[in-house]
Amino acid sequence: MTLIFLKMVAAFFGCIIVFVLIAYIVGSISKVWCGILTFFILFGLMFGHDIYVIRQFNHLCSSAGDYIYRKEKVDGFYRLRTNYQVTSFTFDDIAKSYLNQGYSYIEAKEFTGERLATGRWTAGEYVFYRFSYDKNGNFKKERIPELKSDYEYSSEVNIRVSEYIDKSEEYVKNRHTGELLGVSRDFIALGGKFMGYFFRDENGHAYMGTGNDCHIKVDISKSLPEAVLIPNKSLH
Repeated sequence: MTLIFLKMVAAFFGCIIVFVLIAYIVGSISKVWCGILTFFILFGLMFGHDIYVIRQFNHLCSSAGDYIYRKEKVDGFYRLRTNYQVTSFTFDDIAKSYLNQGYSYIEAKEFTGERLATGRWTAGEYVFYRFSYDKNGNFKKERIPELKSDYEYSSEVNIRVSEYIDKSEEYVKNRHTGELLGVSRDFIALGGKFMGYFFRDENGHAYMGTGNDCHIKVDISKSLPEAVLIPNKSLH
């Protein structure tokens, strides 16, 4: 990353030097103001899109941050997931982490198909499960016909806002009314056309890394659902 950044800086100043030389030649042949105008036209053509992306990014960052509108005491909640075909981990571990915070149950949807060595999936269906601890403290996972949770929590990363800006967002809302109890969002600038030429991901898309975000201040001691949905069950 450092080498790529140095190449970008070198290219930037190289362009500036070339623009100055061209502007000087134009100004010498014609008038000085023509040379100055030539410089700004060349600068705008090369870096104008990056400037636009930065301005758009700064505007979006004004809506980034953690917002808690209302807190509610609950026994549990529905963890809405955007990707059910998980192979590297199971939801059981995630459910346990929530239960250990004091919730009586966690509900989620899972895909029953299996991933084959070819990368394809067998036939399956999406079903609801409830995760909890029984009276002996044993972890329990049971299939349920429908959800009983009034509230849901969801999170998603790398939401493409534009070709050069991504968004990460999580929220807690009432499943029945749609009322938003809390939301956390952040944006990541991936670079404009000039910067995007130097910074690319494996798919060839502009990508400058996760450090180029809105730098919002978050309370890392609590997750969003824990901050908004207060467990009725005491841990003591």
